Amino acid sequence: MIFPTLQRPVSLITTDPTTPTKTVQRTSGAVAIGPILQGLNKPVNDLSRGCAVTDIVNTVAITAIQAQQEQ
Repeated sequence: MIFPTLQRPVSLITTDPTTPTKTVQRTSGAVAIGPILQGLNKPVNDLSRGCAVTDIVNTVAITAIQAQQEQ
């Protein structure tokens, strides 16, 4: 058992790719931008409810670049 002090089993597997990415970002001081959606007719990207201001700024910048490349 990974956490022997817990009273019940805990699943550490997540289907959300944002969780491990944000964990690595916050513990290492790295910058992670995304998820970046591709293959759509127009530039669209996603932000989580718990995102920081820098996440918003970075995502808006990427979306603006995608929109300019489309022209």
